[in-house]
Amino acid sequence: MTNYLPELVAQANTQAQIPVATTSPAQQSLWSTELFQLSVMGGILGFFLILASLNQKQPQLTSARMANRWDKLNATNLAFKHMKVTASGKCNPSAAWCGTPQYKYKFLGSKWASRVQTILHNTMPTTWIPDVGRGVLVLGAPGSGKTFSFIDRLLESLYAQSVSVLLYDKKGDQMKLHMSLASRYGYTVDVFAPGGVGVENNEDPNHPESQYTCVINPLDFMKDARDATTAGELAKIFIDSQGGGDGKKDFFSQTGGMFAKGLMQLAKSSKYQDLPMVYAITQLPNLVNRLDWAVQRNDRHKLDPWIAATLSNFLSSKESEKTAASIKTTAEITFSGFIQNDLLPCMIGKSTIDLHLKPKQLLVMKLDDRRRSVIAPLITMCMHLSIVENLSQKRKNPFCYCIDEAPSLGVFAKLAEFINEYRSNGGIPIIGAQSLNQFFELYGDKRGKAIGHKLSFLASCQIGFGRKLKEKLVITSMFVWKGAIINFWFRFRCLLTIPKHF
Repeated sequence: MTNYLPELVAQANTQAQIPVATTSPAQQSLWSTELFQLSVMGGILGFFLILASLNQKQPQLTSARMANRWDKLNATNLAFKHMKVTASGKCNPSAAWCGTPQYKYKFLGSKWASRVQTILHNTMPTTWIPDVGRGVLVLGAPGSGKTFSFIDRLLESLYAQSVSVLLYDKKGDQMKLHMSLASRYGYTVDVFAPGGVGVENNEDPNHPESQYTCVINPLDFMKDARDATTAGELAKIFIDSQGGGDGKKDFFSQTGGMFAKGLMQLAKSSKYQDLPMVYAITQLPNLVNRLDWAVQRNDRHKLDPWIAATLSNFLSSKESEKTAASIKTTAEITFSGFIQNDLLPCMIGKSTIDLHLKPKQLLVMKLDDRRRSVIAPLITMCMHLSIVENLSQKRKNPFCYCIDEAPSLGVFAKLAEFINEYRSNGGIPIIGAQSLNQFFELYGDKRGKAIGHKLSFLASCQIGFGRKLKEKLVITSMFVWKGAIINFWFRFRCLLTIPKHF
C-alpha cells in the first residue's frame, strides 16, 4: 500500500499539467441541434429555387426542324405509294402535290427520277403531300397568295388523278380558272351560283346563255313526305347557318326548327315540292287552326299522321296566340330570305344535277358576296348535303371538298365532324382562312381549335420572310400538327418543316 502511493501522486500531477479544451454549453447546443441543421439546408434549397425561377423559360409544347433529304425521300415514296392506291380504284389513302413537277432525270420515269433527284440534289421535283385525306389548312393574310400559290396548284394535282371535287368560290376568280382547267383534264363542270345569273357581264337575266347556274332543290333529298329525318336535318342546317350554331337556343328557335321541319314535310306532300311552297304555307291566314282542322278531319284529305306528329308542338300552342305567332315568325324568318326574284330560279323544280359526284366531275358553288347573309345559308346547306351524299358510304375514288375563305360561309355546324369522320370514306378536306382567330371568333375557342387540330397539314403563306414567319411557326407549333408545316413566301419558294412531338 505504501509502495503504490507515490505512483498515484505522480500520475495525478501529470494529468493536472495537460490543458483541457473547454466549450460552453450554449455553443454545443447551437451547432449540434437538428433545428439549426434543417434551417441551413432549407436556406440552401430556397436559394437554388429562387435562382431556378429567375432563369425559368416558358414550357415548350413542341419543336420543329427543317426537313432533310431523308424526310423528303420518305415523303416522295409515300406520295407515289398513295397515288398508286388512288389509281387502283381505292379512295384512301390518297396523295397530292403542289406545283408542276420539275424532273432533272425524266428518262428514269417519274418515280425513280424523283428519288434520284431527292438523294443527289436534296430537292424534290415538287412539294409532295402524302395522305392528303388527313386534311389541309391553308392560312395567309389577304394578298399572301394562299389561293394562287397553294390551293389552285393542289386542285390541279387532284384533277390529274380524276378526283371528284366540290369547290366553294367566294371571289368568283376561282370559278373562271377551274372551269377551264378542269375541262382541260376531261372534267364535267357544273355551277351552282344563286343570284349570279348574268351579273358578271351585265347580261339580261332572261337570256338563255346568261343562266349558267344549275338547279338544286333541297326537298329532292327527302324520300317522301314521311322522311322526317332528312327534313329535320335541313331545318337544323338552315337555323345553324343563320347564327344558331353556338348552342345557345331559346324555346322559340327550337320549336321554330320543329315547325320548319313539319312545313318541309307538308310541302313535300304537295304538288309543288320546293322552298317557295314552304314559305307560301307560312303566309296562310289562321294557319294553326287550318292545320288543326286538317288533323281532326276524317275524310281522305286528312293530314298524314307522320306529318301531324312533327307539327304537334305548334298545334299545342293553339290556345296561346302569342306563342303560336312567335313560332310562326321564327319559321318565316328562316325561309323569307330566299324569296327573291333572282334566287328562285335555282331552287324551283327538279334538281338538274346529281350531288353524288363521279370521277372527273367538278361542282362549283359560288357566293354572291353582295348578299352574303341570304345566300351563304343556302350554299352551306347544299354543301352539307353534297358532302353527306358523297361520303356517307365508302367511295371508289376520293372526293375533295375545298372551302377557301371558309369563315365567309358563316357557321358550318358539321365541318369538324366531316373532317374527322369521313377521311376513311375518301374525303379530302382543304380549308382556307386568313387566320385561326377567324375560327375562334365564329365557332368559339373549343370548336375553333377542334377544326384546327383535325387538319393535319398546314400551309402557311407569307408575304415576307423573317421575323413574321418565325412568329407564325411559333403559333402553329402550339397545335402540334401531325403532318408537315409548309411555309410559302414570295409566292414561289417554300420551306418544309417537320414537327417533333413531345
